[in-house]
Amino acid sequence: MRVATALNIADDEVLALGEKFENAQPQTVLRWAIDEFGSEVALATGFGTEGCVLVDMIAKIDATARIFYLDTDLLFPQTYELCNQLAARYGVSFERRTSQRSLEQQALRHGDCRLRSVSRPRLASLRCRAWSCCGENVRPAGRFLA
Repeated sequence: MRVATALNIADDEVLALGEKFENAQPQTVLRWAIDEFGSEVALATGFGTEGCVLVDMIAKIDATARIFYLDTDLLFPQTYELCNQLAARYGVSFERRTSQRSLEQQALRHGDCRLRSVSRPRLASLRCRAWSCCGENVRPAGRFLA
């Protein structure tokens, strides 16, 4: 029986992978994910400490690996500066994912500019079979987006 995900991996295979990587170093898991899925896997980062460490690890494995961030249009200027610094230092590119509404459109519709979200369809536009973010294992995109 197959798990209904974008990865299309059977339950027993998922369990076997969990056991295989239970005590693995992050670099080992990242290398496996990149080797296994190529451009169909992406790392999500919020540019915190853990995310920056993972960017360093990924750049050493494959600087062309996909890395994305969710931009609410309310990030601090320092966050954008850090994004640019990491791109220059490691030679990586960051994919920016945003809300479909501008801050002004949201204010007109909802009356509150503090509420920001990036919809599942916008994340689905990544066209990934798997994704990972700080401190989490590689996970099937279909399970997140379902």
